[in-house]
Amino acid sequence: MEDDFLLSFDDLNLAEEAAEEVIAGVQTSTGGEEDQPEEGAQSGELSINISETNPPVGTEGAEEEEEEEDKDKQGTDSSEKSPSSEADSSQQSTLYALAKYLKDEGVLLLDEEIAKVDSIDELKSLIKTSHDKARYVNMSDTQKRYLDALENGVPVKEYETLEKEISTFQDIKVDSIDKDPQLQYEILAIDYMNQGLSQEKAMKLAQLSVKSEGNESVADAKEALQNIIKFKSEKFKELISTKQEQTEIDLKTIKENIDAKNEILTMPVNDITKNRLFDLMTTKVASDDNGLPLNKLQKFQKDNPIEAKILMNYLFMMTNEGKDLGLIKTNTTSKASKDLEKKLKQLNFDASGSLIIPEGMVSNKGNSNNNNKNNLTINI
Repeated sequence: MEDDFLLSFDDLNLAEEAAEEVIAGVQTSTGGEEDQPEEGAQSGELSINISETNPPVGTEGAEEEEEEEDKDKQGTDSSEKSPSSEADSSQQSTLYALAKYLKDEGVLLLDEEIAKVDSIDELKSLIKTSHDKARYVNMSDTQKRYLDALENGVPVKEYETLEKEISTFQDIKVDSIDKDPQLQYEILAIDYMNQGLSQEKAMKLAQLSVKSEGNESVADAKEALQNIIKFKSEKFKELISTKQEQTEIDLKTIKENIDAKNEILTMPVNDITKNRLFDLMTTKVASDDNGLPLNKLQKFQKDNPIEAKILMNYLFMMTNEGKDLGLIKTNTTSKASKDLEKKLKQLNFDASGSLIIPEGMVSNKGNSNNNNKNNLTINI
């Protein structure tokens, strides 16, 4: 067994993790089964237990007599239910029955059986889980990972690298391991490295396993192959989780910065404007060539690069490098004032001091004799 590997270590993105953590992760995934719900909770029948809130018919009188006899003990009896607790229990039973019915009918897509639903929030959580699962219906594992990568802004190249690693090991036929000692050796070595061992140490242990008597290396290699596939899949999940956490941090930071502003470019902003600005900045409308999300402005910049640059630079210039929106208003007002000043300079006074108005600047409305001065209009 030489260093000439069939599988290139350089392309496998092997992580340097503690072996204890990897092994602990495997033990956790193969642990004992979770407690199953009671048999009645798993049946397909829709039943609501009303005995908690409604006494059997004909027992009302007997209960009243018992209450009279034990009224001195009621204050300290911890098992006595208040009306509010009875109502809560009834609601819990109803919510559970509703969720169970929806799951049995295929409306709620859930892998596990419903153990309990004690509140509206828990029902909402089940609905959200079902909604998330519905996104992946009829998708292969590869398609699911691609969708997750696309929606969470994972760069295309980063996704492709991880996907190639996963598919490389998933494509290895188990039967081929039986007949190929070199493949056994490499799979074992890679599994050891994933557990945190150095490449040199991993290669030595893999060599010892393959050279040992018996066929233990074959079984070990098959198990190692599954470990590698799981390890790579977990790496992908960690990548998605990291992207989601970073996105939440970014959104929170943007929101806090917008909310902290009482004005932008010296113009006051209210809560409605702040919310619109936040939505514009954070709503994805497209993706770039690397799969990263684009908002509406970013998409405009991508589709119209020259126009976007002119617009952004013009606004930057006319607002004193983004400091004062009032300069645009000042410039507009100044232009109107200059036009008015230019036209006023066309007016002159005669020797008596009367204003001489050029004919082109005067129009008469409805009076050909120009005797009605109220109908004269100066066209400035």
